[in-house]
Amino acid sequence: MVNYKYGRCSICVKSMTHETVRALTTCNHQYHKKCITNWISGGALHCPQCRTHATVDDIKQLHVEQGGNDSGDSDNELTQSTSNMTIQDPTPSVQDNKINVIIKDLNNHKICINDLETTTKVVELKRRIEQFNGVHMDQQRLTYRGIPLENDRTLKDYDIVESHKIIDALLRWEGGNM
Repeated sequence: MVNYKYGRCSICVKSMTHETVRALTTCNHQYHKKCITNWISGGALHCPQCRTHATVDDIKQLHVEQGGNDSGDSDNELTQSTSNMTIQDPTPSVQDNKINVIIKDLNNHKICINDLETTTKVVELKRRIEQFNGVHMDQQRLTYRGIPLENDRTLKDYDIVESHKIIDALLRWEGGNM
């Protein structure tokens, strides 16, 4: 029996299985069927990771076949190595100092901000969130483990040095004058 590793869905950050994994044909990124269907059906007509345009019709089941054990004829160059193949988690390695963080709002909606350095300032993270969802930086209030994140500090200052850390996002509303 061959076991395949599918990694984690970057929308819900839970492990995927053969039964639940789906891929977008436009970019080959993988998600849970329910997660990516809800994402695109909810109006976000793009891949959550690379923002490539995608529709519900682009969601396809991922098929991985076990390689044969032919001895001799090898018309297929992958016959012996396919059964050992694993699909690796797209999370960058720690050695290149790139991390992915998950931004969670009060409605428990999550977005993944990819390819951040641990030396990235909070203001830059807010700019990336603004690019993703259109919420202006001045209206964002970010907290990590209950601690408000200050614009001029880095992720490393808050011990956000590994991928998949969850940062809470709140909207800051300014009162008007009458």
